[in-house]
Amino acid sequence: MSVTSTSIASPEALVLHLLTQNPNPVIQLSFSAEIVYANPAAEKLFQSVSTVEGICPRQWLLSLAQHTIANSEQEVALAGRHYLLTVVPGNQSYSLYLTDITDRHKAEQKQTAERDFFETVLQYLPTGVAVFDTHHRYQYVNSTAVRNDRIREWLIGKDNFEYCAHFNHPRTLALQREVKFKQAMEEGVEVTWEETFESSAGTRHWLRLFQPVFNSDGKLRLMVGSSADISDRYLVEQAIHQARREAEAAVQVRETFLANMSHEIRTPMNGVLGMAGLLARTQLNQQQQEYLAIIRNSGNHLLGILNDVLDMAKITAGKLDLEHTPFDLVDTIRTTTQIQAFRATEKGIGFELILPDQPLPLLLGDPHRLSQVLLNLLSNAIKFTDQGYVALHCRVLVEDDTMLKVSFQVSDTGSGVAVEKQEAIFESFAQAYSDTTRHFGGTGLGLAISSRLVQQLDGHLVLCSQPGQGSTFSFTLPFSLAGSEVQLVEELAAVQQVAESVRGWRVLLVEDHDVNRQLAQLVLEQFGVVIDAAPDGMTALKFFEHTFYDVVLMDIQMPDMSGLDVTAAMRRHPEPLRARTPIIALTANAFRTDNEKYLAAGMDDCLAKPFDESALLTKMLAVHKAPAFKAGPLFNLSGLYEMAHGKLDFVQRILELFMTSTPTSITKLQKASGTADWLAAATCAHQLKPTLKLFQVESLLKAIQVLEDATASDTSRYAATQQLLDTLPKLLSQIGQHANSLLPDTAVHPSPK
Repeated sequence: MSVTSTSIASPEALVLHLLTQNPNPVIQLSFSAEIVYANPAAEKLFQSVSTVEGICPRQWLLSLAQHTIANSEQEVALAGRHYLLTVVPGNQSYSLYLTDITDRHKAEQKQTAERDFFETVLQYLPTGVAVFDTHHRYQYVNSTAVRNDRIREWLIGKDNFEYCAHFNHPRTLALQREVKFKQAMEEGVEVTWEETFESSAGTRHWLRLFQPVFNSDGKLRLMVGSSADISDRYLVEQAIHQARREAEAAVQVRETFLANMSHEIRTPMNGVLGMAGLLARTQLNQQQQEYLAIIRNSGNHLLGILNDVLDMAKITAGKLDLEHTPFDLVDTIRTTTQIQAFRATEKGIGFELILPDQPLPLLLGDPHRLSQVLLNLLSNAIKFTDQGYVALHCRVLVEDDTMLKVSFQVSDTGSGVAVEKQEAIFESFAQAYSDTTRHFGGTGLGLAISSRLVQQLDGHLVLCSQPGQGSTFSFTLPFSLAGSEVQLVEELAAVQQVAESVRGWRVLLVEDHDVNRQLAQLVLEQFGVVIDAAPDGMTALKFFEHTFYDVVLMDIQMPDMSGLDVTAAMRRHPEPLRARTPIIALTANAFRTDNEKYLAAGMDDCLAKPFDESALLTKMLAVHKAPAFKAGPLFNLSGLYEMAHGKLDFVQRILELFMTSTPTSITKLQKASGTADWLAAATCAHQLKPTLKLFQVESLLKAIQVLEDATASDTSRYAATQQLLDTLPKLLSQIGQHANSLLPDTAVHPSPK
């Protein structure tokens, strides 16, 4: 009978129809295991199975029904499928309802297997793992995190405050974990931190992590925590840090020793060579000239050895700076080889120089370091060649519109180097043979320095040699093309005008070494410079107090006050203009870190002893040139006038307040700059910031931004402080003039600009 019939179906017919259409087996089984009713799904099931556990399926089902609580459910497996069995007992039979749950059973089995797998993985992880609910309560803890099963079971449902209280851990530990939990939850990112515990086994260090897991709606689902014992790593890091500190201390000791050695040798050598240079300008007979030449050559040789040692130290420490200046390659080579050609002739051997045939453009590079390499190679070649010749071949390999690649080859017919010794000769303080130093002299640094210099110049020094057949050292260097020759000529002409520019200057020379003080005084007086010479810091400060100087030349190492102390005192002078007098450090220390320290202490430039007079004059002129300021006003008071709503007395009070308070700020800035107290400088600048922002002094706002930046270098902070010290007095003057224009006798309303 169709249930869609228009006639009303009987209840029995409707139930029968539903049972027939039900895809799950429905069976009515008598107490004697006879089938009273089976729907089509049940009939199909009976057809697919003949026995279950060795008995008839009807008997098996009857046994299940008899031992099943009425209306309860149990899972059974039949004919390869899984069913949920519900038994309803009657007077003469049982009604059995079998719901097919095979797909669900498979899914649960898969889920169970996956859970068992991941739990096994988590249990055996060397890292502690815990899972928390949204209220920071433990939901899962693996055995690595908590080894005791009983405690691990107790911990489920507890929070970190209960955990810490139970184990007598400080409450601050729970608070810290709570903060990290909230941070991970609110920021939605992984959060890591370290914790330290004191235990019977000693101090242990742990790395902790929180990783939030969110639902699709963005709400927190759970928090995964992990922990790892990093005590061993911590100890290794501490050992590494200690080793680094010891290595840095050793480097510092070495640099201090070299700096002191440089100072002790360069200071008297500056006097020897300087006085020899002045003596050379006087009338001398032939014998006196020869004696003088010996003095100068010996001094330069000693200075060369010192420079070799310092260069090697700089190269090793990665602190050797290369120049990038225009130069004429052919002229550089000719100048470099003149002395070497003369030495070869004196020794009775030939000297051959082969240069490129084509005219070469000006190149960009470091001609001094290139000359140093060629001098080292040629000196060695001449030293170890008793007969035959020494040759330098230079040829262009590649040339285009932007660069030039040049090959250099130094050959000799000397003693040569055995194959097993060729690698060793490029090491510091190494010679090919043990008696080399005794027979030929030298420090064993020349080739090591040359090899490292060629590397820094983007080349590679190669040796080809056989004992008794001479040696050939070769390398190839790339050079960028410089600008036009006209530009170089103009630069050279500008240098020549320097001497004329300093004529009539007044210079304070602070130098405790009598010879060096007299030497510098004699050199500068030749160019019309007026010198006040101070042998110590206190005398220098007395001179400085009563005289305005164009430049101060400051020695660094002095007995009573160091050059840094004197500079700091000068920078603290209450008169801004006098406090900004240019100061050049005259130092026998040749390390870049020393120069950076001098600049950070308030000096404007540095010059190493012994110095060339042209270099000294050039630096004097460079530091004396003050930065140009705009002709217009440094401020814009439109914002102030808008704030005043036309009340000129309000504007006047603000301007007067700025003029009375700013000199104190300038004094504080001078003191902070002189002592390199950048925190005090930043504090003072921050106090000036609101007013300068109101006055729209944009140039000084940028300087204040630098001082407020905790990551800025000392050099940048010093430059920013000096900009404030240079500009604030000019700003005060302009503000004062504008304030005067607001006095009552002013007939015209002042411009707000």
